[in-house]
Amino acid sequence: MLKPLEIVVGGSGQFDPATGTTDCIIPVLAGTDIWVEKVGYGLYDYAKYTVLSQGGFRLNDTTFTKDERFAVYVAGISYQTATGSYTNGFNLSVVMANLFGRIGWNSSSEFPFNITGSNLISKSGRKFNDGSFHAAVTLQSIKDSVFQDINPTEAQFNGFLETFQKAAIQKMLTSVFNRPEYSYQFMLFNRKSNSRSFLGNAEKFVGVEFFIPNKNDISFQIDSVALMFDTSFTLRLYLYNSDKKAAVWTSDVNVVGGEKTIVNLSDIVLNHLGFQGGLYYFGYYMSDLSGAQAINFDDVTEDHTGFMRWRFFEAKKNAAEYDFDRLNISFGSKNYGLNLHISQFYDPTWMVARKPALLDNAIGLTVATMVLEQVIYSKRKNAGTRDLKETLPAQILLQDVTGISQISNVPAIQGMRQLLEIEYQRVRDAFYNKQGPQSVSLC
Repeated sequence: MLKPLEIVVGGSGQFDPATGTTDCIIPVLAGTDIWVEKVGYGLYDYAKYTVLSQGGFRLNDTTFTKDERFAVYVAGISYQTATGSYTNGFNLSVVMANLFGRIGWNSSSEFPFNITGSNLISKSGRKFNDGSFHAAVTLQSIKDSVFQDINPTEAQFNGFLETFQKAAIQKMLTSVFNRPEYSYQFMLFNRKSNSRSFLGNAEKFVGVEFFIPNKNDISFQIDSVALMFDTSFTLRLYLYNSDKKAAVWTSDVNVVGGEKTIVNLSDIVLNHLGFQGGLYYFGYYMSDLSGAQAINFDDVTEDHTGFMRWRFFEAKKNAAEYDFDRLNISFGSKNYGLNLHISQFYDPTWMVARKPALLDNAIGLTVATMVLEQVIYSKRKNAGTRDLKETLPAQILLQDVTGISQISNVPAIQGMRQLLEIEYQRVRDAFYNKQGPQSVSLC
């Protein structure tokens, strides 16, 4: 199970809220749904907090009390922020929350700036600039040759270090997990004829039930929904998880009557590990139809060939609330004017989040290689750059990176790029449990 973020009210942690406040801001979880546990009391009441779009949560009817402890868990559905949560098949917010700060930077009394904040965090105890990855990876070489501003402030330099580490993590991830991203796409059904019927108002919640398979590296994205109703109106769509009372996602959509309305829903990604299982229910309340009728296609062929298992359902709406009877659900062939397009894709997010320590060396080597490459090709001209290149001429640095000498009759060595690929392959093998031949004694 993915380890939660522990929050201590009034503590010294990066995300610990102050006593008497209502907001716990966790920027690294921006764009990610969460659920909260109050340590010693169990699951925190969903009605007592609100998930913040900038990351974290807000208490709805009270304030934080000194020394209270909360555990914040990442849920299994992600929604887009202004910059987006998913990129190259990863939930970026989740992987950054687990990988950033695995290795930190050593501050130095000889360097003009203090290294501050998240740049000092080293959950592994390792440092980028302690010489263990490459001797040329120093704060001074980065300031003189990598950072492009001539006279940066301390805040600007620290901001650059943070951005540089995040860029290295992304580069490392896309290099290690480089399998084709999308593996299957499908519509729930295809029509065999235009035979149809009409479904009117009822006190029911109707739609599609999804069962997400127990696969660590597969996620499913609801790309779009096709709606068919006889009248134009605004309909609210809901997504529920069976283990959570409140809807995990809602959206109001404008339906055009008498024709297919396709609504893109690129912000819904489902996987098994977020809620540790459970079922998902996507649909709408028929009591919201405002006199409209759903156009039900009677003669269809359903697609059940992917990993995801699904079926159409209906359940009685609870009185006086937007929820439904989850213990009495009926299933059938009615499609309720809904057809979804689903993409199945390779998503290593949760493997990474559960075993971040396996990637420590890969992160450190990636940062070192990026620093060396930028030092070699830097056009900065200053005393620090000259000193570095006099100490380590460009030919030596280039050989350190590529393993190939620019001088004739000098044998090739293992350069940083070769070491990186060896490390990337080691990580791949670790995550996918690839082992070579082994001898086993039966005695």
